[in-house]
Amino acid sequence: MVLECQKDGWMLRRKFFLGLPAETDIGILQELLANSRLAGCPPTMLIDKRDAVDFYQITFDTGSGAGWGLYDKQHIINTAIRATDVNIAMYEALCDGIETREDVAGFLTIAYEMYEAY
Repeated sequence: MVLECQKDGWMLRRKFFLGLPAETDIGILQELLANSRLAGCPPTMLIDKRDAVDFYQITFDTGSGAGWGLYDKQHIINTAIRATDVNIAMYEALCDGIETREDVAGFLTIAYEMYEAY
């Protein structure tokens, strides 16, 4: 997560890297990449043939911000804290395993909170 501050405003950029093994079901990959909830800011994928554990690497990447004066600094702090909590929840879901459509649905529900396009 990166907070960019400029003269006229701020931007909080967020990224999450999801690594999945080579034997991951193609339907799960399709749901992660093409879910309508993230259509405005869809995740991207690359394949690393050298790494069987993280063969598929899916990146969730987004940002939000505003001009100064629209929100107070506590809003920025709260947004950063919430983004951190969401990324931790996404990591924990990954550690629990993303092997079924139900796992994917749960993971995307978590991701949607911070990675949807407004």
